[in-house]
Amino acid sequence: GKIPYPYAAILKNMEGEVHYTLTLSPKGETSHYKMTQSSGYNLLDQTVREFFLKNPLKGKMAFNDQQDRPLTISDHIQFKIEDL
Repeated sequence: GKIPYPYAAILKNMEGEVHYTLTLSPKGETSHYKMTQSSGYNLLDQTVREFFLKNPLKGKMAFNDQQDRPLTISDHIQFKIEDL
């Protein structure tokens, strides 16, 4: 699934990038999440964190050469109103 853009953030013109590192279990569940750079808005930061903690990313595990071991990913999510 896609990370939702919080409606309250849209109303307040909140935009930014949340940089993170997360570790996925062999089942695709987030076993560790760390924000490495804030968007500058707690609402956007928390939205990304909650998404990864509640939604397994089984598709990402297909790229893991060692299926029985955890996979660590570093990436970012960009919130930009014009992209809606």
